[in-house]
Amino acid sequence: MCLGLIAIQFRIVLYKTAFVATAFAAAVSLFAGTGHLDWYASAILLERFVSLTGIILITSVCAPEQDRRVREVIAAKAFSFRKTIVIRLVLSSLICLLIIAVLVCVMSARGCVFPVCEYLFGAFATAFFIGALGFLIAGIFDNTIAGYFVSVVYFFMNMMSVPQDSVWYLFSLSGGDNASKPVLAIAAATMICVTFFVRAINARTRFHSS
Repeated sequence: MCLGLIAIQFRIVLYKTAFVATAFAAAVSLFAGTGHLDWYASAILLERFVSLTGIILITSVCAPEQDRRVREVIAAKAFSFRKTIVIRLVLSSLICLLIIAVLVCVMSARGCVFPVCEYLFGAFATAFFIGALGFLIAGIFDNTIAGYFVSVVYFFMNMMSVPQDSVWYLFSLSGGDNASKPVLAIAAATMICVTFFVRAINARTRFHSS
């Protein structure tokens, strides 16, 4: 039953974003090149381009339920809804990790010089954080566009105004430091938990007001 639910969620919701994220990563890699890059160029490719797949995959997880009619149908099945969203989040995160892992393996095989495990985790932590930020905004305000907007704005703000020694800086790999990446991963998981908590409160409030 669990495998069937996973297959249904992928077929109904995730295949489109998975295709877009894969196509985006492939296009960026072809444009930038993946052969014989040094550690700095490898970090730039993974952190500042491929990590955007996190926004594509994770931000829109709650999008189908933002339709009021769909939300009303599932309102009486809160546990089933939470279970469905968790499955989508896990699948989206795994797809994101897989895309990054495949690209890291390709880069390593083509002569790029960088610490593979460190860069794999660092790129995924960045992708997971900005995706979770979008998920937080989209989930709380029932607006996927707002989620995309906030996560993209934060991403580009990092290039201009966030100090490089800040734990919230997304691109620390290109500065030769991976220390902020665990903080980003933990913050992403926290934002996801906050989203579930706020949505549960909102659902309970709507139920009692009706």
